[in-house]
Amino acid sequence: MSSWYDERTDATYDRAGWGAAVTRGANPALVVIDLARGFTEKSFPAGADLTDVVQANTELMNIAHSRGLPVFITRIVYQESEILPGVTTWLTKATGMRDMLEGTEAVAMDPRLPIDPKLDVILEKREPQLFMARHLPLC
Repeated sequence: MSSWYDERTDATYDRAGWGAAVTRGANPALVVIDLARGFTEKSFPAGADLTDVVQANTELMNIAHSRGLPVFITRIVYQESEILPGVTTWLTKATGMRDMLEGTEAVAMDPRLPIDPKLDVILEKREPQLFMARHLPLC
């Protein structure tokens, strides 16, 4: 099997135990990441035309719903006080995300997604990384 890395890197990874198989759980779920309008529509500062991404996620959500699988949906949401200069470090780098304010159209989920409010769980976050210091609810 060919490697993307050189022999030294491969040896380091082998010694560290990287690449071991991970046992899959018995209860699958779907996680849909950051498909709020502020990202999926190009009219917003941090947005782009993500029609193809929304369509692909719609297909996955429909499959999950048909099989009774949980769907977790994330969105980035800030409070007014969090977008003030110097308060949220991430917004110093990604200034266009200051539009992701609670209650605005930018944080509304893309209306093309088949969100079922009785089944799907929307998780709000303030940083791009969902799994940093957070656990998904147990299914």
